[in-house]
Amino acid sequence: SNPVFAEAFGGGTFFGMHATTPPADLLRAVASGLVHELHRMLDSLRASGLVESVVLCGGASRATYFQTLAASAFRPLPVYAAEDEDVAGARGAVYAFSPAAAGLTTVRVPAPPRGVAAAAERGYRQYLEIYGRLYGGTNIGRPFPLPTRRRS
Repeated sequence: SNPVFAEAFGGGTFFGMHATTPPADLLRAVASGLVHELHRMLDSLRASGLVESVVLCGGASRATYFQTLAASAFRPLPVYAAEDEDVAGARGAVYAFSPAAAGLTTVRVPAPPRGVAAAAERGYRQYLEIYGRLYGGTNIGRPFPLPTRRRS
């Protein structure tokens, strides 16, 4: 259940929107929220040394601003985007095990400009603070337990 509105199904919430919120602001909110949540959920894996890079494909990954946010979130790992923008995200998951089997070509996402990276980091810290206030006392949204060491 939603910790803010117990009768609702699911834990997602949007705040600060109204009927006159421009579509561009909604798009930015969804993109940044998606990247911040991926960052939160996968940060321990990123820090573990088990992951060598991040591959974006499908959906939002087509947008340059999304790619830039992802490159900010997953620093210092290199971030790649599928060259064929319409490739489904599942092929990106296969890429981790076999780039040949995934059948996709990737291009490296440029490192974000310093100011953009700093702004993205501030946004992420704010996201974590708000997330903690809303969901901190619940089991909702706990990061998945993933191995944090390389196997011998």
